[in-house]
Parts: sequence; C-alpha cells; structure tokens
Amino acid sequence: LIKKITSLLPKKDQLNYFENVYNYNLDETIKPFIIIEILPLAQELNRNDLLKKYYELFITKYPDDQLASMVKNEYSPDRKIQVGKKVPIFEFISLDDSSVIIDNAKIKDKVFLLDFWATWCGPCIEEMEELHEAYEIYKSKGLNIISVSMDFNIEDMLKFRKEKWPMPWFNSFLKYDPNNQIVKDFELVTIPKPVLINYEGIIVATGMDLRGSKLKETLSKVFNK
Repeated sequence: LIKKITSLLPKKDQLNYFENVYNYNLDETIKPFIIIEILPLAQELNRNDLLKKYYELFITKYPDDQLASMVKNEYSPDRKIQVGKKVPIFEFISLDDSSVIIDNAKIKDKVFLLDFWATWCGPCIEEMEELHEAYEIYKSKGLNIISVSMDFNIEDMLKFRKEKWPMPWFNSFLKYDPNNQIVKDFELVTIPKPVLINYEGIIVATGMDLRGSKLKETLSKVFNK
C-alpha cells in the first residue's frame, strides 16, 4: 500500500520518504524491504552515493536474506551486466528457424535489446505492450530485439505468441540451469532482465531504464544521438 501511494510522488520525494522510513522505523523486519525500494530509486536518480551506501548496508546486515542474491546481481559494483561493460559471450538459436543463429559477431554495428522473460512471469507480461510499441517505432531506425524465453517448456511460449502477443522479432529459448554459462554471465536471478547493447557491443542500459514507459524514453536517447 505504501509503495502504491508513494508512486504518485516524484522519484526524489519517494527516495526521501523511504530513507526516512529506514532511518526512523525501529522494526528491523521491514528494513530489508525498504532497502529494496531505495536501491532502484537511487540508481534511477544517479545517486551513486546512496546506491553504494544501501547496497553495502543490505549485504552487511542481511546477508542471509532471501533477496540477497537478487541485490548482488542487480546492484553489486562488480556485476557483469551494467552500463559501460562489454556484453558477455552468447549464442542463441531462433525458434522460428533453427538454421538462424545470433551471437556476438552478428550483433556488431547494430542496436540490440536482449530480453530474458517467461510466460509465467507477471512483470514480463506487463512489459509486452510497451515492448511491441517500442519495436514498431524504432525498428526502422535499427532496433533489433532478442527475446529469450525461460519457460519450463517451449510449448508455453509458442502458445503465448500465437494467442496473445506475436513478438515479431528474434525469439529463442533457454531452459533455466544455474550452471548454464549464459545464466551465470547474464546474472539471471530474476526476470524480466532487459539489456540494451549498442553498435559496439557495449551495454548502454539495463533494468528499469528499459521497463514500462522508460523503454521508449531510453531508446529515443540512443537513436537520436
């Protein structure tokens, strides 16, 4: 309820509110969840000082929390998937034509949105409308999308594309396995996990900058440079 109410405020005010809750609320059981609200706000507002502070607080005070792995993968300064880093090595086979393969060599000189998702993931489905709208706007300008389904079986994804959203771009399938190198390299603890890669294979945006209405805003900056 608090999150819903504060969402009506400007991001800066949301951040201030959650900081106050963390600092003055004596109930330790809610503090990990408050930090989970602070971290993406600090990241979006480029408050790297607060991002570092609350990341270290979480990892130090709540190392055994069930969300610790997610926090490390999303906010650790040493994470592989972050703006400015080279995209990890990958290779994906098209589900529409198994003879078509996309790898690092084939994305050179192009802009790619790499999107890890699944039909069982509610937030992933919520992104579909914005994703399709963004593709229609920017495909002529050079946007390419690689959607990698992490469903339990391929049939669920194929049915989804047939009955709900067509996803008229490159689609592949990755069965989740914590020992899979792509799962490790792309730090796939939670989905959706969108990663925008520029002409040089460098990550230029991730996470919330590619979610909801922020997707088109981010793409406009990339293609209008």
